[in-house]
Amino acid sequence: MAKTDFTGEFPVTLDTKNRFLFPAQLRKQIPAQARETFMLLRSTDKCLVLYAIHDWNILSQTVRRISHFNQENLDALRFLFDGATRVKIDPAGRIMIPKNLLQYAGIKKDMLIKAFLNRIELWDEKTFYAYRKKNVVGMQRKIQKVLGGMTFEW
Repeated sequence: MAKTDFTGEFPVTLDTKNRFLFPAQLRKQIPAQARETFMLLRSTDKCLVLYAIHDWNILSQTVRRISHFNQENLDALRFLFDGATRVKIDPAGRIMIPKNLLQYAGIKKDMLIKAFLNRIELWDEKTFYAYRKKNVVGMQRKIQKVLGGMTFEW
């Protein structure tokens, strides 16, 4: 099975029914096995994340093996699954976001889609740019720390 590999950054706007138009360029990147179906959930950052349904099934099976007899594990699992919602691109190319998830991410109208690897993050546009501006030096250091010890084969 091919790995999901989303890329791109796309500004979008919510309509009055909390829907956004899924960008055509990003739609072309959806693997066939996803059938344009995603799981939408809270991220540990102040944003939402979409996983193609086949990737979500892998993640769900993986976290199923975590012990449910450890309070930290339970707290993490509750956070991950709280409000998780299956969504599908409708015939008009839109996805609807439940109100409780919009409130969590602080998304009101202008949204930024950040797609990378098997994740599609949905950010309030102002929140994302404030996050990026505040954390740019720290992120550069983290990238150097995480990737600095890796060997790449080009």
